[in-house]
Amino acid sequence: MSFAATSLAFSEASGRLAQCPDDFEWQGDYDKEVRNCEVSLWTRPIIGLSEPGDPQTKHWALTFEWSDRIATYETNSTSGYLIPKWCDGKPRGKHWDIKLVRKIGSYSLSPNTVNSTAKANRLNCNKYLLGHMNSQQWASVFTKDLCIEMPVLTVAEEDPLCAMAATAVGSIM
Repeated sequence: MSFAATSLAFSEASGRLAQCPDDFEWQGDYDKEVRNCEVSLWTRPIIGLSEPGDPQTKHWALTFEWSDRIATYETNSTSGYLIPKWCDGKPRGKHWDIKLVRKIGSYSLSPNTVNSTAKANRLNCNKYLLGHMNSQQWASVFTKDLCIEMPVLTVAEEDPLCAMAATAVGSIM
């Protein structure tokens, strides 16, 4: 059943969509071969909400690059809830800035493990709240469940313009 075709039954007690996680549209990945992959964090502004230098208003996506393929995982706030999605290749769209891609590290994972872990993310179907329950928290849970250590990002790392401004202010003082 397509997610779009389902009714959005909501449980006030849990803050989750009642039919999740089993009822959102999801394409599995059946490649179970464990092999080395490079994991990277991509960020982009949230259109209409992002202020320069505000890391809380950045959307996060994770790429997993094996020697023979690339997959991108992220969550979107479809209907105001965190709904995971993935695609083959790097993130799509014009707002991703390749200069802001941060390499996290190299890990031995199968595409199936990554896919299953994203589908089982405990934040799936929770109500989206900017700064509290968003793509950043979802990515943090996702990487933790895969035993991937996420770096702590500073504002300067999130936004190169802020890094330049901080350097300029520091040199004046």
